[in-house]
Amino acid sequence: MRNKFFCFIFKLGRPPSLLPFEPLERIWCYMEFKPVSTSRLYEEVVEQIKKLIEGGKIKPGDKFPPERQLASTLNVSRGVLREAFRVLESRGLVKSKRGGGRFLRDFNKQNIFKSGNNFLNLEKAALLDIAEARLLIETQIIKLATREATDKDIEKISSILIAMEDIDNKGYDDTDLDLEFHLAIARATHNFALHDLLEAQIHLLIQLEQKRLLDRGERKKLCDEHKEILNGIIARDEKFSSEVMENHLNHLIKAIKKINLESA
Repeated sequence: MRNKFFCFIFKLGRPPSLLPFEPLERIWCYMEFKPVSTSRLYEEVVEQIKKLIEGGKIKPGDKFPPERQLASTLNVSRGVLREAFRVLESRGLVKSKRGGGRFLRDFNKQNIFKSGNNFLNLEKAALLDIAEARLLIETQIIKLATREATDKDIEKISSILIAMEDIDNKGYDDTDLDLEFHLAIARATHNFALHDLLEAQIHLLIQLEQKRLLDRGERKKLCDEHKEILNGIIARDEKFSSEVMENHLNHLIKAIKKINLESA
């Protein structure tokens, strides 16, 4: 049986029929959560929250119900609920405020969201944020990698590029190798902090399934640009390498902005 509940009513006695409310008066009304009972409970919790976002029941910027109440409604432990939120936070879709609860992330980038599906809009916003962060980080990483890379490092980067070309020629998806190519460059800096910083961004991309949202044509164009990146490293030309990486990541940002969410 579906549970329906109210929470954080700021003005008591306000009947559901008077929706919508002012932001501080909003009532979480008749949310159609269902108790879950699978072996990996947190995954079903994630799916239920995803459906509520897709259906517009939870909107960007909304605060989630208190943890104890939501766990009781879903018939799961608070530990399971926390794991579900950890997954959503790792995807950049939910944010927590110390002492203030959890909120569905808002997006403020204008003129790029053509879909009415808030969940897909949030995924696209997260991809853009990561790409913009990578633009700042990787244009500096490659300068250091160009200066510090050993012959063995360059050989490793080259082998990844060869594998990418082979997979692409066979018509397979080479996104994972694409990300490994960038991580190999970060490793070539021999600076663990920079490598770990980029690895965290790559992990987010895997969580968000960037390859699912970018079409194959755009992925191929992006992968073709890796040859110039490698050439810059081999030539030990920091300025050229940085410029090529900057163009590459700006291309990625433009590709993300063109994503057709309706067909994703």
